Amino acid sequence: MKILLRTLPALLTACHAFGQWSMGPSLPLAPFSASAVNVGDKVVVADEWDGAWPYKIQVYDGQTDAWAVVQSSSNPSVPIGSWAGIAAVGSKVLIAGGAFGGCGFICPSDAVMIYDDATGSLSSGPPLSVARRECQAATVGAKVLFGSWDSSTLDVYDDATGVWSVVSSSLPGAESITSIGSRAFISSGSSIEVYDDATGAWTAMSLPTVAWASESVSTGSKAVFASPFLREVDVYDGSTGTWWSTLMPTARQFSAMVAVGSKVLFAGGSPSVAESRVDILDTATGRWSVGALPTERRSLTGAVLGTRAFFCPGPRSYGMDSIVEIYDDAIGSPYCAAAAPNSTGSPARITAQGFPGAAVQGYALLRATGLPSHSVGYFLNSLSAGFTANPGGSQGHLCLGGAIGRYAGSLFDSGSDGVAALQLELARTPTPSGLEMIAAGETWYFQAWYRDTNPGPTSNFTDAVVVTFQ
Repeated sequence: MKILLRTLPALLTACHAFGQWSMGPSLPLAPFSASAVNVGDKVVVADEWDGAWPYKIQVYDGQTDAWAVVQSSSNPSVPIGSWAGIAAVGSKVLIAGGAFGGCGFICPSDAVMIYDDATGSLSSGPPLSVARRECQAATVGAKVLFGSWDSSTLDVYDDATGVWSVVSSSLPGAESITSIGSRAFISSGSSIEVYDDATGAWTAMSLPTVAWASESVSTGSKAVFASPFLREVDVYDGSTGTWWSTLMPTARQFSAMVAVGSKVLFAGGSPSVAESRVDILDTATGRWSVGALPTERRSLTGAVLGTRAFFCPGPRSYGMDSIVEIYDDAIGSPYCAAAAPNSTGSPARITAQGFPGAAVQGYALLRATGLPSHSVGYFLNSLSAGFTANPGGSQGHLCLGGAIGRYAGSLFDSGSDGVAALQLELARTPTPSGLEMIAAGETWYFQAWYRDTNPGPTSNFTDAVVVTFQ
C-alpha cells in the first residue's frame, strides 16, 4: 500500500476553539489513579487498589447528570494498578494490568476486572498472559486488545464468545493501541502493525514523522498518533490510506488525549507544573486552536459521551481531587423539544458538532441518539423552522418548515446502540431544487426521521437543532 505524506501547517487560531467548558458534577470519591471510558450513555471511572487506597468504580449517568459509586472496597480479590488498560465492549468495561503500590508502583499486575453495566456487577476475569505495568487497551469489533510496551504479545477478549486468547506481534511491544472500524493499530516507536478483525490479516506501516507514538486515538475514519513531549502528530485517514502531519503548539507530558467529534484535545499536563492550556487539533481542517481547563491539572484521564469530553484525575494524580471538567463540542442550539417517545420508551435526540464555517471551510457532523436498535432513517434540513404534528401518521412531529431537503442518499442504520451519524458535505447540501452550497451567515435547521415498530410499523422524528454557519 502506498502511503502519502501531506504536511499541513500548524495553524493556531487567534481565539479560543468552538465548544464550551464547564465544571461537571464532582466524583463522589476522589480517585488516586483513575482510568476512564464510556459505555452506552455512561462514563465509567475506575480507580486503582494498592493495599492502602480503596479500589473504586464510579459511574456517571448521562440521563440523570449524576455520579454513583458502584464499588468501593479496600480488599478486592485482585489488585489493579496505575496506568491500567481500560476499554468497553457491549455492556462491559474491562480494566486490566497497571502498576500497583506494593513495591513502589513498579510491580506489574496481571489482574483483570470486569464491570457489567447491564447488571451493575463487578467480577474478576482470568489473569493476563503476562503482567503489564503500563497497559494499553482498545476495542475492535467485539474484541478488546490489551498490550504493553514490554511484551510482543497481546491478550484478546472476544465478547461474542467470552473467550480469551493470546496473539503475537512482530513488534517488541505496544506503546499505544487505537482502532478504526474493524482495524486495530498497534504502535511501537515509529512502527505500526495493523490487525484487521474482519479478515484476521496483519499488515505493517510506519509513522511518517512521529518517532515515538506514546498516545493514539481515533475519530471517524482517522487514527491520530502523537508524541506530546516532542510535539509531533501524525494523522492517518483510513478512508484514503493517506497521512498528514503537524506540530502541536506546546510540548507537554501527563496530558489527556481525547477525541470528540472531529477534534483531538490535548488537555492539561506539563513537564513540571500543572497546566490549564488545551491544544485542540481539528482533524477535518488541520487547524489548531486553544482552549483552557477551568482548573490547572497535571495528570488527567478522559472519556467521551456524545459531544462531551469528560476530564477526571488521571494516573498518579497527586492531591486526589474529585474535579470533573467537561468540554462540549456541540454547535448550534436544540429546539422543538416535543419529540415523541419511541419504542425504547424515550425520545430520540439530534446534536450537531464540529466547526461551523461555511462550505469547504466548515465541518459539521449530525448525530442522532436514543434511536431504536437497527432503525433505518435519514436526516432532514431546511432554512426554516416549523411544526407539523404527526405528518403522514407518524408518531413524531416535523420541526422543519418551508422547502425541506432530505439526505435520502445517506440512509442510516442505527445499529445495536441506537446511534446514527452523518458528516455533512456543506458544499453539496440537498434541497428540493438540487444541491446547494451553505453560505456564510446562513442559518439551517436539521432533524432526523426514522422507522420504528411501536407496537406496529410506524415512523418518528428526533427533536431538532439550528446552526448558524460563519
